[in-house]
Amino acid sequence: MIAINKILFPTDFSECADHALVWAIMLAKNFEAELTMLHAVVLHGDDVGDEVYSRFPDLDRVVQTLIENADTRLETSIPDKGEVEIRQVVKRGVSASDEILNFIEKEGIDLITIGTHGRTGLGRFLMGSVADRVIRHCNCPVLVVRCGDGPPPERVDIQSVMLPIDFSDHSKHAARYAVALAGAVDAELRVVHVIDQSVHPSFYAIGKESLLELDPELESRAEAAIDEFMRDAGCDVPYSKVIAEGKPATEIARLSKEGKDCLIVIASHGAGGLERIMIGSTTEKVVHMTDCPVMIVKRNPTK
Repeated sequence: MIAINKILFPTDFSECADHALVWAIMLAKNFEAELTMLHAVVLHGDDVGDEVYSRFPDLDRVVQTLIENADTRLETSIPDKGEVEIRQVVKRGVSASDEILNFIEKEGIDLITIGTHGRTGLGRFLMGSVADRVIRHCNCPVLVVRCGDGPPPERVDIQSVMLPIDFSDHSKHAARYAVALAGAVDAELRVVHVIDQSVHPSFYAIGKESLLELDPELESRAEAAIDEFMRDAGCDVPYSKVIAEGKPATEIARLSKEGKDCLIVIASHGAGGLERIMIGSTTEKVVHMTDCPVMIVKRNPTK
């Protein structure tokens, strides 16, 4: 049984981070979870906002000013959150990613919601390298939200949850999160398996360029395997099945555009062999190729 009781939202107060905040609030509401907004004050990474800083004043005063500024901005950056209680935390450190990772471990965070881009200058925090390091080193799932065009919406709704699988234990762990998410927000669950296997050139002479053409029963076997896989994952919500053929990341990104207000739940690693789909590079490509949020789930035996 998947429990999401503590959600962490790291912020640099950028518009991109604000896009992620809307998703964090929505998830906290639906899972009745505690939501924490975290800003790490990083000396020489944050800007005090006055010219005195450039003349190297007393560092304690500089840090105190940065912390006070951060407290104020945390108070003023929260949109309409409804009944969600938001805890506000400011941490001082030499590395934003280290502060995030330390907080995750200390507080027992169940889910992180993070923006993929930040900004330079005042309040700089979530540059790509920071988000990337958090994703790679934390054990809990990370919801990656790309910065959209224009200001963030007042609210978001998930209509469709897409779950790409490769039948590995890693993707089975991701399936449990997808099922919990679809159930919590009453969204459609689409289970996707991409067949990534090249056709031997000798078959081109007979006009066959697809494994699904060469083996007419392959699709029905794949659908049966999905049903067995979802039963083993403890699925208790309705779902639809999609069998595709091609490059996994490309097909997943293409299919994500077919679902309105889609969210992808994907494992960070998968199986090898002929049916592999979720290798680390595939997950990374999906994050970059789709505009919809992507929840990256690692296999964590301690959870």
